Amino acid sequence: MTSPTPTAAAVSTILSSLDSFLRAARSWERVVTERPGLLARAAGLADLRGAASGPLRVLLVGGTGAGKSTLLNALAGADIARVSAARPTTREFTCWHHRETALDTLGPAVLAGAVPRPHDREALRDKIVVDAPDFDSAVRENRDLLAQALEVADLVVTVATTEKYLTRELFALLSERRVGREFVFVFNKTDQLDPADLPRVLGDLRGELAAAGFSGARVLALSARNALRNATAEGEFPQLRRILEEELDRARIRAIKSRNLLAHLEALLGRVGELLPADPAAAVAAWEADCAAAHGDFLDDLARRLLAGLEADREVRNLASLTLGSSFSFLYGVASSLAYALRAAVRPDYARLRGTGREAARELLRGKGGSAAAAAEQAELTLRAHVHGGARRGLARAALEEALAPARRPEALATLLESVEERLAERLDEAFRAAAAGRRQRLANLALNLPPGGFSAYVVGRLVLDYAQGTTIPVLNFLGASGALLAALLAAEFYVAERLYVSRAADRCFATVAGFLRGEAEAGVGARLIEGVRAAAEAARAEAAEVARLRAAATTLREPAVA
Repeated sequence: MTSPTPTAAAVSTILSSLDSFLRAARSWERVVTERPGLLARAAGLADLRGAASGPLRVLLVGGTGAGKSTLLNALAGADIARVSAARPTTREFTCWHHRETALDTLGPAVLAGAVPRPHDREALRDKIVVDAPDFDSAVRENRDLLAQALEVADLVVTVATTEKYLTRELFALLSERRVGREFVFVFNKTDQLDPADLPRVLGDLRGELAAAGFSGARVLALSARNALRNATAEGEFPQLRRILEEELDRARIRAIKSRNLLAHLEALLGRVGELLPADPAAAVAAWEADCAAAHGDFLDDLARRLLAGLEADREVRNLASLTLGSSFSFLYGVASSLAYALRAAVRPDYARLRGTGREAARELLRGKGGSAAAAAEQAELTLRAHVHGGARRGLARAALEEALAPARRPEALATLLESVEERLAERLDEAFRAAAAGRRQRLANLALNLPPGGFSAYVVGRLVLDYAQGTTIPVLNFLGASGALLAALLAAEFYVAERLYVSRAADRCFATVAGFLRGEAEAGVGARLIEGVRAAAEAARAEAAEVARLRAAATTLREPAVA
């Protein structure tokens, strides 16, 4: 038994890394879905790796009557294999091997039906030649047996005849398994063909082989029946025997096995690569960009959800009106105070609010923010959108949901609501009072006091002027009429101010508080969401990079083809 070649050792290292990767991979949906099959293929490669230093396994395949068994008998120089006429439904594998070479590398399917035929030919010590059941025999299960035998074959000698080159099913089966094994095609029964037609027939066969993916394959023409009688004179049979006995020396066998093992590994890594997007880094970057674009909308929506209870609450709206409307001075201020007093006389809710101090007002505001359910609903909607967007890019839903889960956990939302509840009332009260003392309020106070102030100045000036001129007017009637007009003016101003100024000022206060809530959402749930997106993206990039690294490592192991 020889030691593993350097390439086999390197393949072993890559295969071990691939196995670890497949067991841990969770970021890409198609890789996760196909994990069982990929692990099974990796396990099969581990078996091949174990057989890399063993004998060369040569498998003879073909249809019923193609002459496989006759060919084996010709190679052995004796009738060691029953021909198809004597075994139309057999499941046996005739194994021609050196008596000191064990058959344990042939796999369970072959070993179950193995019929050992030992020999003492030193030139074939490191080879096992196996005659497989006929592919198109009466027993359909033989096709499954052949498929399993092909999995462990290093060199496949496929026998075709004049009657039929290869059936489509056999072509398909060989094409599926052409990676990781060598092929030689034998055109048998040339004794039944006009020698003038042989070049054309061989050309047709090579064309079929090229179409099936075996372009450039070695094709040998011979008659196994004639070779059984006279091995040295029959067609290219001596060349086939020379391939088995001389060309396939120990170094060549190790090279073939090493190259086949590497081809299997590259095929498996290629399949893993096919399960990823064409450009995994671009797919992840696009998903991150989508999440970032939606993040601002999420924070705004979450802030609105948290503020919705306050904006819609009548008591809060009334408190805003009282705080802003009662801060005016001079004539309009007196009139608005009287208006609120009259409103309080007929509306108990206003009566309670008019006597509310600052601390009592803040206590009133507490508990009127959005509910945990509303916040959770918004977080859930955003999380689902992120997961769906990632899934469209090929990312695994389960991994995305796990990475984003911290943003939807009840404790995260509860912490956010506690933080908001503790400071929301204070911020809203501050916003109301800041608006009442702000520049807009001072300008509104001036604008609202100019009409009643001007009218009052006119009334006073008219009385003074008439008195100075000695004009006698009915003062009480004049003052009564002027007072009625002033009251109507102030009432109209109060109506307009409440709807056009006070209401909008309250909305500006809510907008200010919404900014505070957005910041709280960003520091709490938003930060966890972004962290989850970043973690999922980094994991996906790392897995894609590992696949690329393994494929590059396998590529560097390629050796020049053995002639």
